[in-house]
This record gives sequence, structure tokens and C-alpha cells, in this order.
Amino acid sequence: MKVRTRWIFLLVAIALVVVGTVGATAVLWHIDRNRLDPPKTILLAPEGTVSTIAFSPDGRHLAAGSGHAIVVWDRATRQLVRTLDHPTTAVVASVAYSADGKRLASGCFDGHLAVWDAERGARLLTLQKGGYGPPSNRETERCVAAVCFSPDGRSVAAAHHPSSGDTVPSEVRVWDAVDGKEKLVLKGHRGWVKAVAYSPDGMYLVSGDDKGDVKLWDSVDGSLRRNLPQRHNILALSFVPKSGMVAYGGGWSQATDVVTVCDTVTGSETRFSDLPQDNYATYVMCLAFSPDSRTMATGEVLKDGKHPHCVRLWDVPTGRLIRVFRCPGPPKAVAFSLDGTELAAGCTEDKPTTVGEVRIWDVPPKP
Repeated sequence: MKVRTRWIFLLVAIALVVVGTVGATAVLWHIDRNRLDPPKTILLAPEGTVSTIAFSPDGRHLAAGSGHAIVVWDRATRQLVRTLDHPTTAVVASVAYSADGKRLASGCFDGHLAVWDAERGARLLTLQKGGYGPPSNRETERCVAAVCFSPDGRSVAAAHHPSSGDTVPSEVRVWDAVDGKEKLVLKGHRGWVKAVAYSPDGMYLVSGDDKGDVKLWDSVDGSLRRNLPQRHNILALSFVPKSGMVAYGGGWSQATDVVTVCDTVTGSETRFSDLPQDNYATYVMCLAFSPDSRTMATGEVLKDGKHPHCVRLWDVPTGRLIRVFRCPGPPKAVAFSLDGTELAAGCTEDKPTTVGEVRIWDVPPKP
């Protein structure tokens, strides 16, 4: 009887180690360096699929593009506090806070681009009108794939590509964030521009397209400063905080590298290439850096993997894989809180649904 009791306790202990629960949903993970940790919080976005997320600079709020709306949660209470409705029914592709946290910029798949008062929820500027159907002008043909504020908050940059076909060129456009006037149009990409980011000092813009081109631009006069090393199908890029390095990743990489980190001055590159043994290719959909630049998060789809949808954490100085977080569907956005203690991912279960998810995990402390 004692032997049987010991076996029962052992089996219960094993079950508690390999199964975690979030509400009524069981989450499994491996007890190794690629273990899949359950989220501590799941926020439901009632407006639909979550395509983009951003923490406010003061750390109080988390904003997400959910369906055609922007939803904002209180970070402390996890309660939904604000919903900003776009005048169109197109999905919100990208949101970004200004550095002072007072404004939000948003771009939609139908080309609509706006600047909002982050506290009141009022629309301050419509930089570009959107809309599907027979185009009356070139704006209605464009999809806004990504938006960002300049560090000083004076400009908004957006990555544009055609909503379908090649009827108009893909480009980066820059507006004055105060008066709404267009300042620059950056042309030269061969493919559809999917990502854009400002350098930490605001001197440069970097953009990437689906044919692998990565371009570094002067943010003042719009001149092309450098073509960075190519990679297949750029979907995500970000400057490393407090540095002149830029990281980017994209579509199925048969060379087993996950992300390229490039020095914008010398053009030299480093590749993060630690893939699980049961995968031979990865699709990097999004990436972000912790405020101290020491940790990078990548939202990925792993081909032929046991858990194909995940967010992985990397130690930037060593390139070592730290942790793997499981997602129910493709992770379309990742973001660190400004204190670096939390990581959020926008993901939706890989089946028809009307409710999106934002999953939040604690970031493991550095030794």
C-alpha cells in the first residue's frame, strides 16, 4: 500500500511539473531549455484579431489593434479602459505611441492613417484617408503595414504597399505629426515595404520589404544612406535601443538563421541561428528589444515543429536562446514593457474567431 501511495504522489508531482493551467485551458511545455512557459495573463480583445501592440511610455497602458479598432487596457488592473474606433472597417495593422505618451499613431490595411490623443481618445489628425474598392486617388490603393513616431515626436513614418497587385509603387512616407503635412516620400524598394523604424537618435529611418531589401535613409532629407545585407521577405525590424544596430527577420529561412543584426555604420552583420532540432525553417513575424538592449523577443512560426507558433527570448550579447513561450496561433506582434519586466504578444487562435488575444509573460531576470 505504501509503494502504491508513493507512485501516486510521484505521478501527481510529474503532472504538476509538465502541465500548467490558465483558466480552464491546459498548457504543456518541455522541461528543457526550450520549455514553453504559460502566460501569467491573457487579455481578450473583443474587436477581433490582434495585429499590433504597444506599451505606453509611462508603463500605465497597453494598446492593441483589434479588428478595426484600437483597444487600450490599464496595465495594473488589466481592465479595458478605452476603445478608439476608426471610421473604416479595415483591420488596424500598426499602432505606436509618441515618446511622451500623449499621442497614438495608427495605420490600417485600407490605407487609413491617423494620430490620436492617447488620454481622451480623440482623433487629432487624419494623415491619410483609406478605403477599398475602385480608387478615386492613389491613397485608396495603399495598405499601411507599419507606423512609427520619430523620437522627438515631430514626425510620423509609415510603410506603404499596394493592397493588391503592383498598381502603385511601395514606399515609405513621412508626415509632420503636428500639422499633418507630408514631408518625405522615400522610394526605391523593389518589393512591398512591410516594416519601418527610426534610429534611437532620430537621424535615420530603416525600412524592409518582402523581396529582402533593407534600406537606411536620412530622416531629414530622405536620401538613401546605405543598402543593408539582404534577407528573404522582411516582415519585422527594429533598432537596438541605445545603439546603431538594427535587427530584422522574415520569411522561411532555409539557412537556419532567425534574425540578422547589422551595424548601420559598417554594414557588418551577426545572425541568431539557434533553431530547435525538430525544425529546419522559421518565419519571423515580429521582433522587439527590451529597454536595456540585452534581450530580444521574436514572434515566430516554426515549420514542422511540435509547437509551430511561439515567442522566443534571446540573450543579445551571447545570442543564446533563453526561453520559449507558446502561442495559440501566429504571433503578429511583440512588445516589452518600458521597465523590461513584462513581455506581451498579440496572437489569435489559428481558426476562425471574433476574439483576439494578448498574452503577457514575466521576463526572466538577468543573472
